Amino acid sequence: MKYIFDTVVTMKEYNNKKWRIDSDIITGKMIEADTIAAALERFRALVEEKHYISISNNAMKNKNPMYIDTENGVKQTGFIITGKTNFQNDSGRWVSNYIDLWVNILTVVDTEF
Repeated sequence: MKYIFDTVVTMKEYNNKKWRIDSDIITGKMIEADTIAAALERFRALVEEKHYISISNNAMKNKNPMYIDTENGVKQTGFIITGKTNFQNDSGRWVSNYIDLWVNILTVVDTEF
């Protein structure tokens, strides 16, 4: 299966007045994997390697489902996952802060013509 991971990054609510982050820092990713769990692990590795955002085992275990309302009811579209990254403060020191990754996951299927 092929999955598209579309991610919006936000600061945790308790820190969003003090720190800012570009919500589009994680670009869209197409990931090929046998299962959604395997795709999430590949996503996790890519985010750490390319964007310096770490996602712990505990964060993966405790991810929260993300839903949208449809005319047929509520549908899960992805997960909200806590990550951690470093920010430079006014004195130049690096400080670790927690962020939320709002990960919308789309499944790509081949089109039959």
